[in-house]
Amino acid sequence: GTATATKWFVIDGQQRLITVFLAVLAFVDAICEEGHNDMAVGVLQDYVLHKKRKTTGSTNLHLVPSAKDAQTMNEVVSLVSDREDIKKELVKSGQDFVPIKVTSTETHKKIRNSFDVLQSWASGRVAGQDQEDIQKMLDRLLQNLTFVEILVRNPLDGPKVFDRLNSK
Repeated sequence: GTATATKWFVIDGQQRLITVFLAVLAFVDAICEEGHNDMAVGVLQDYVLHKKRKTTGSTNLHLVPSAKDAQTMNEVVSLVSDREDIKKELVKSGQDFVPIKVTSTETHKKIRNSFDVLQSWASGRVAGQDQEDIQKMLDRLLQNLTFVEILVRNPLDGPKVFDRLNSK
């Protein structure tokens, strides 16, 4: 059968989610720089791209940013996924990056600048490390996240609940 992804609308924390997503992309790039191509592709497939998901015109990213950030996110993901050593493996596995459909070609420097800073940070952490140590770093990054899910019947109630919780 085909797997379907659950879709959530984030009311608060979009910036944090994008930062973690960019950090994972930066780690993938740094891992690839160290010559651990199989590991880099594995991390990309586990945390960035939906595994073997057939897309019908939509992106295969795990995190889809707002429409205004889509173009910049496409550019950043392409920087990593289009690396020759990664692209070859993604194409072979049938999991090449499917860009987000964009309605605006406007780019936002904040996302790109954040990625550049995270890329430098990740390169410094990963340089000279073996795969086991790199995996421990990724685990610390990803396993210390906490998400709170609040279900509402009417999607318009989500921001109201958020405002009430944060006003106390």
